[in-house]
Amino acid sequence: MSFIFVSHHSRDDAAACTLRDWLQKEGHAAVFLDHDTEAGIAGGEPWEERLYTELRRCRALIALVGPDWLASPWCVAEADHAQALRKLVLPLRIQPIDPVQYADKAPPVLRRVQSIDWDHSEEAHERLRRGLLTAGLDPRNSFVLRDDRPPYPGLATFQREDAAVYFGRRRLKSSRPSAQLWSLAWQSSRRKGGSCAGDYPGRRSLRRRGGWSRSSREPACLSLTKPQSRWRTKHCSAAGSL
Repeated sequence: MSFIFVSHHSRDDAAACTLRDWLQKEGHAAVFLDHDTEAGIAGGEPWEERLYTELRRCRALIALVGPDWLASPWCVAEADHAQALRKLVLPLRIQPIDPVQYADKAPPVLRRVQSIDWDHSEEAHERLRRGLLTAGLDPRNSFVLRDDRPPYPGLATFQREDAAVYFGRRRLKSSRPSAQLWSLAWQSSRRKGGSCAGDYPGRRSLRRRGGWSRSSREPACLSLTKPQSRWRTKHCSAAGSL
């Protein structure tokens, strides 16, 4: 699952790697970059199908716009496809562009949204942060489910590595399910003194693994107590009364 799709021309690979590194440093764990050695397109893999798959999965597309990007039919097609899928498109201007060329070559989605002059200044970084947060891409909610972790472990309990099961799905009833789940856990912890109580399926697993992982990224918000089984809680209470 990739939350952010980086669209770039191959001549701008270095700029794309720099952007990916900055996004990951910010906490965005799910970033797709086609030539990434670990999560990119592998040798022998059908590249066109993989790109379409990642465009469907992502929540936002960041376009590194320059003269080469505008001259590439495939780069323009990525932005058009993202718009058709109702994804957020964030254009970053990485090179000076002739206004006539921009008006002639830029796809409609780039002409209707505000672009950012990507000069690596703090102002540019802050504008991109705000754009991603506006789209609901809070890095504190960015978790990646490892390939060796099943989405449902069967009889085994969920672990902290499985937090993406709760904070990594795209949509349930709204565009920000992770925010809803976290709000539910937070409100419940206030009522129950740190325990994610509530009558909804999977509440203990959410508290045990999703809640712990999420709260570790914002420790000032709340502190979740370690969950215990009903049997252990019942018998420990009885032993304490003797």
